[in-house]
Amino acid sequence: WTAIWDKAIAMCCLGPWGAVCRAPHNQLLGIPQTRRVLQQLMLEVAICGNVAGHLGQPEKAVEAVLARLDRLVQEAAPGITASTARDVILGSQSEIFELSGAMSSAGLSLGVPTPMHDIVLAALLPQEYRARGEKPYELQGVPGGAPHVAASMPQKDMPNVNQ
Repeated sequence: WTAIWDKAIAMCCLGPWGAVCRAPHNQLLGIPQTRRVLQQLMLEVAICGNVAGHLGQPEKAVEAVLARLDRLVQEAAPGITASTARDVILGSQSEIFELSGAMSSAGLSLGVPTPMHDIVLAALLPQEYRARGEKPYELQGVPGGAPHVAASMPQKDMPNVNQ
């Protein structure tokens, strides 16, 4: 069980937070403010694992996972993302219910507050429901009306929505 919770510390946080930030792992880990939120998300998972009786000290578990991720990101190609982040960015269905949603549920059942996972889940729900066809919407002033616009579009090709 320890290995599963140890993996959950990374997996239940990198994808959902990467989706909210629309950023690769090197940015999530390399920007101090963004890293602190990631660390808080991870701590919620580790505390759940601790209360469930499967992890030791939550802070040490998070430190170890962050150290591993720092090493992996240094060795990886820049721009690497989790599949959940890619799914959300592309407007596809994601695993948000199985990741931050599961941590929110685990926190409720274990009596552990998970405010960061609750916020991440709430922030991604409109996009997720849209991707599943449950609550479609369009964004006025956004090319294609979708919340997932390619960032690589040259500025000169961007439509002027203020006309």
